[in-house]
Amino acid sequence: MGIQVCYWATGRGELLRVELETVPDRGDTVTLPSIDFTGRVLQRDFATIADGNEELLIQLDPAGSADPSRWEQGRRARASRQSLRRPPPPPHWGQTAPEGEAMAAGTSTDPWELRTAPGTSEYTMYRDGDELVCQVGSTRLTYQARAIDDLHTWLVEQGDWVPLGAADEQKPAADGTVEAWGRSDANPVGGWYGTRKGYRGRFGMYLPPLLEELGMVELEHKPRSNRVRALPPK
Repeated sequence: MGIQVCYWATGRGELLRVELETVPDRGDTVTLPSIDFTGRVLQRDFATIADGNEELLIQLDPAGSADPSRWEQGRRARASRQSLRRPPPPPHWGQTAPEGEAMAAGTSTDPWELRTAPGTSEYTMYRDGDELVCQVGSTRLTYQARAIDDLHTWLVEQGDWVPLGAADEQKPAADGTVEAWGRSDANPVGGWYGTRKGYRGRFGMYLPPLLEELGMVELEHKPRSNRVRALPPK
């Protein structure tokens, strides 16, 4: 049985859904003849869709014209970083970082440097007034900054592990997941925490690692089907 894949591209959104036996790696060039599109793989992440199944989200660079040698250098550098032992968990919420370790300020000049739960993609986030800016390669997503405390409060109320269930805005989110809560009419803002039309999803992909960085949650780091649970504030 193959893997359900959803291709999407910066500035174009979802491109194509298809089942594959072998999936491309980061840096590979992908050609989609049915829609006359060629691009280079920027990132890959598993997401849970509404029926409870999973699909692999693959982001493509629409230009697809980067120097292959530079892409290979970047791929090797990322692989080297990912092979290192995962650093110790961040200090608990409200505590200061250990001596000699400085936590990012979460500003545009000193953003939080994060990885998705499986560790397959890197991105940054920072606070800009009432918004959180999430930069994933050349893609920019924005969320209401209050989502940090609101999500933690909700996770505390759940009292157990909660599936992430990441999904794009155009796809339904599986019930009972972080993604579903981040767009639910029953949450404190009455709907989407994402603020950029067309890119309001992926709440379950990008917010939990930030809360982990801030010491507010425990987050699983398996290849797929990851969950998160709250740490109580001290």
